[in-house]
Amino acid sequence: MISQCKYITEVVSAFSDEQKQAVREIGFGCLLDLGDIDIKDDLFLPFLLNYNGSAMSFSNGKETVLINSTTIRDVLGLPLTDRKVEMEVFVRKSVSEDRVKWNKFIGARNSSHYLGKDHWKSLFTTYPSGDSFKQLFVMYSMTMFLCTRTDGCPSISYCPSLNKADEIATYNWSGYVANYLCDGVRKLHESLLSRKKTESKKNLETKLNVKGCMLALVLAVVHKFKVRDMDFSKAPTPYILFWREGSKLADVARVFGLNVKSTVLAVDVSALARSVLGHDVSTIDRTFKMVSKKRVHEEDRTTPKVVQNSPVLSMGQGDSGRELILRLPSHLKTDAEIDAEDVPVSCFLIFL
Repeated sequence: MISQCKYITEVVSAFSDEQKQAVREIGFGCLLDLGDIDIKDDLFLPFLLNYNGSAMSFSNGKETVLINSTTIRDVLGLPLTDRKVEMEVFVRKSVSEDRVKWNKFIGARNSSHYLGKDHWKSLFTTYPSGDSFKQLFVMYSMTMFLCTRTDGCPSISYCPSLNKADEIATYNWSGYVANYLCDGVRKLHESLLSRKKTESKKNLETKLNVKGCMLALVLAVVHKFKVRDMDFSKAPTPYILFWREGSKLADVARVFGLNVKSTVLAVDVSALARSVLGHDVSTIDRTFKMVSKKRVHEEDRTTPKVVQNSPVLSMGQGDSGRELILRLPSHLKTDAEIDAEDVPVSCFLIFL
């Protein structure tokens, strides 16, 4: 599911002045004036493939810039603070109390219960004001735009941060959205690498299913890089308000996408091992060691080299493992001299 602004715009267009003020109080006021920013899914592809979720960086083949929580703040205008968003506590083989509470709040049977637009609109009628309205707006904006899931179901793992509505604005929502986006891109890369057969670009574009706010990634790149005569680095923040009409952004995104020269796939070693080679990490580690040994000459492996004038006298293989014999300074006492000292054993400090 690719995040779209239109779902937010459709709802907030019917808000009263009091409701809009409540949204501003929780730090999500930037979402009130998005307009109709809507670009086709295929334009996201070059941005997704060149974002390194592990390093929070984007490369266009020539330059690399960070796209992190600060960048997300500049793009979306969400709160950026030192207070980490609180997450639900997972209990093995059971559903947390927070999840049960918030699922009931929005009328979802469970975490996999898809809620349509009409259902969400009816919820704003049920909770038109007060703390419930503020909590509902965060859940709606997260589910439909900021932290979308691939199945379109409600995203509520952050809901403990909503328990006190007057403290919602104190949390680092920019950081949460940035981390969620990074996780979504990493999983996309792993998914692409795990495919057994190479697919055409056309097929690849139609199968993109990514969680997170992809539009934020596109806007971050557009405002961080310069392409041809296009330079949007000096646009006012939040950047998303600079693009009220989707057609103009679509044209710009297409040009930026065509000028990306390299591909970055950020996956961890375990995922790469399983998806590409079909082995776990331990197998690859053993294979690497075997290949490395074959590249080393027999004499080099059996006859350790000692650097001249170093304190090392010899190296070798002992009964219990590798042995290293050092030349100690002459002023140090011998074992016999130490044994002769009338000093309690507890006074000695041994450094390993």
